[in-house]
Amino acid sequence: MASGIHADDSKSTEPLLRAGRTVGFLEEARIQSQGDPKTASFEAKPVFDKAISYIPVVSSDVQQGFDYVTGKWMADEQRRLDEQQSEDNIKAYTTRNGQLMALAAEWKKTHRVDSDSYFNPNQEVNRASMDGAAHASGMSGERQ
Repeated sequence: MASGIHADDSKSTEPLLRAGRTVGFLEEARIQSQGDPKTASFEAKPVFDKAISYIPVVSSDVQQGFDYVTGKWMADEQRRLDEQQSEDNIKAYTTRNGQLMALAAEWKKTHRVDSDSYFNPNQEVNRASMDGAAHASGMSGERQ
């Protein structure tokens, strides 16, 4: 992408926008390849439920206690998974945004364009990235 910016001797913004669309497209493809977010589960619960049902007299009390503890554990585990997903999303966004800002800075440095109040390379590369992500989302059949 940087070589495309350097190879263009004109003052065209196309190499910058193309680089932004590429970053956005690749980021959306990465997100889609990860699949659905993780959810907490306790796959052995039916086995424990069955075993508890064989306890004479107190099985309903034991079952209620077991369900309460299991529910609390699953809520805590889901919260942990959600926090980890949030942290991962923030890291990915920070990395992608850094890449985009580096591309915009490289374009500005290479093209030495007089300050144009109507063209902000940082905003334009970010907008192009969103267009690339939307295109990737559309190609997968998943419109948002």
